[in-house]
Amino acid sequence: MKNAIITFAVMVFVAGSLITGCRTTSEQRADSREEKVRDVKQEFEEARAEYRAEWRAFKNESEQKITDNEKKIDAFKEKMENAGPERKAKYGKRVADLKRRIAT
Repeated sequence: MKNAIITFAVMVFVAGSLITGCRTTSEQRADSREEKVRDVKQEFEEARAEYRAEWRAFKNESEQKITDNEKKIDAFKEKMENAGPERKAKYGKRVADLKRRIAT
């Protein structure tokens, strides 16, 4: 009888430990998942900010190149007006080449 009570007490203790241990693990998993979600959101926001900065830099650089090319075209057009027929043909080809490069 004493042996049965001790066995029963040990079984109840083991069962209680398992139930308590599982509950803690579930809570820890939930906390871990929430932390991972926060980390992913933070990484996403950082990547988004980096993308926007790179896009602005690319846009500004592209606009600057287009402006520079347009200035070159205008300069060649001026030279064409003051040049002879041979130079007009040469400058005409350069203008067409610059326009082609801007379009691509």
